[in-house]
Amino acid sequence: MPLKLSTLGGLDLHQLSDGDRVERVELPGPKISGLFLYLAIEGQRAPVRRSTLCRLFWSDADAASSRNSLRSALCSLRRALPHVVSATGSPEEIGIRPDGLWCDAHAFDRAASNGRWREAMDLYRGAFLRGFHVAEALDFEQWLDRKRERLAKEACSAAWHLAEDAVRSGETVEAALWARQSVKLAPYDELNLRRALEFLDELGDRAGAIHVFEQFRDRLRAEFDGSTSPRTLELVEEIRSGQLVSTRH
Repeated sequence: MPLKLSTLGGLDLHQLSDGDRVERVELPGPKISGLFLYLAIEGQRAPVRRSTLCRLFWSDADAASSRNSLRSALCSLRRALPHVVSATGSPEEIGIRPDGLWCDAHAFDRAASNGRWREAMDLYRGAFLRGFHVAEALDFEQWLDRKRERLAKEACSAAWHLAEDAVRSGETVEAALWARQSVKLAPYDELNLRRALEFLDELGDRAGAIHVFEQFRDRLRAEFDGSTSPRTLELVEEIRSGQLVSTRH
C-alpha cells in the first residue's frame, strides 16, 4: 500500500495498514523530512542529482562533507521508508518510486491541469507545507517559497474558474463564495482583490464587496502597516456609491 503524503495545509505522512488502520509515519528530524519532501515533489517526475540535494541542504559545507551528510541522511531515510526511496541507473541520482507514494500536491496539479477545478479545490486545504521550516537550508527554503506561491496561484485560478462556472449556471451565491475564496488564497494581491470587488458588485453583493475590502485593508495594516492603493480606494468608492461601470461581458 503506498504512503499518503499530505502537504497542502500542513505536513502529514501516513500509511494504511492491515484492517484499514491508518498509521502515522514519523520522519527523523526536519532536515531529513525536508530531503524526503523535496524528493517526493521533484523526484517522482525525474531523478534528482546528489549535487542538487547537497546544494539545497548543506550549501555551507565543503563538497566532501556535504556528500557525507547526504549519504548519512539518505541511509536514515531509506530505513524509515524502505519501499519509497529508489536507486536509479546512475549512482549520482536519487528517485522516488511512483507506485510507492501518493502526494496531494501532485494530485492537485493533475486536477488543475485537466480542468477539474472542484477536485483541485477539494485537495487544496491550505498553503503548501504551511509552518514547515528547515534551519540553515536557505536554498531549500527558497524552493519551498516558490512552490508555495505557484500552488497558491493555481488554487486562486481554480477558484475563479469555479466562480465563472457558477455564474453561467445561475448559482450567484456559490459564485460569490468562490470569489471571496480567491481573496483568501491571494491575501496580499490587490489586482485579484479588485477583480473580486468588481465581480461581487456585479452579482449585486455590494455589502459583501465592501466587507472583503475592509478585511483586506485591515490585514495590510496589521501585518505590514501598509495601505491599499489609490486605485483600489477609488474602486471601493464607486461600489459604495453604486456608480461602478462593469467591464465584464
